[in-house]
Amino acid sequence: VSVLAADQGGFSSMKTDAEALLLFKKMIQKDPSGALSGWQLSKDPCKWNGVTCNLERVTQLDLAQSGLVGQITLAPFASLDMLISLNLSANSLAINSTSLVQLPYGLKQLELSFSKLVGQVPENFFSKHPNLEYVNFAFNNITGSLPENSLLYIDKLQYLDLSYNNLTGSIANIKIETCNSLWHLDLSGNQIQDSLPVSLSNCTALQELSLASNFFSGEIPRSFGELKSLQRLDISQNHLSGWIPPELGNSCASLFELKLS
Repeated sequence: VSVLAADQGGFSSMKTDAEALLLFKKMIQKDPSGALSGWQLSKDPCKWNGVTCNLERVTQLDLAQSGLVGQITLAPFASLDMLISLNLSANSLAINSTSLVQLPYGLKQLELSFSKLVGQVPENFFSKHPNLEYVNFAFNNITGSLPENSLLYIDKLQYLDLSYNNLTGSIANIKIETCNSLWHLDLSGNQIQDSLPVSLSNCTALQELSLASNFFSGEIPRSFGELKSLQRLDISQNHLSGWIPPELGNSCASLFELKLS
């Protein structure tokens, strides 16, 4: 049964899924390991390397560590309206971050670490993808600052890794309201300045928080003591000052790793 794709004004099917994947293949300039050599219309797309299907629709694409080289956008995946998991990590793809907003609405897992993702995180990325649970953009070249409203729509997000990029500016006033699912947040290895964001205390499910190796300054927020599920807190290698807030002791029931060096 075909599923109506409103953004296309037509019907999506296995045929349109296959066409979308072949559009992506056309962007690949080098495929030394032949990861995509079997992507042919004469073969069942559900048996193509890296492709997983359910009810004759593409639901997952995993091409991690495939040695792919190319300058790509993520636009071809827009019509894959049943896609819930995309993994293009550890390739040399030079992905323009502006195309992140073109990924399908229903996406739950996005793994793009070590993929040469370049540019800024679009302000409306999470609002356009409210079903995201896992996002890993670590070890890329994401630049600029995180927009104040960029983390407003992360109700379902559980895992976010933006470590070892080139993020700059301040996140002191970043807006975080409903944040009941996030348990892992890593912004380490960037160039983020100014004070630590008090709004992170709204992420009450946080278990692992790393803001290490940045240029944060000022005091540790007292509100971090409200993170009662915290197991690992790493804010080392910054320019923090003042007292360690006694409220941080409220996390001692769960905390087993604390790095303030």
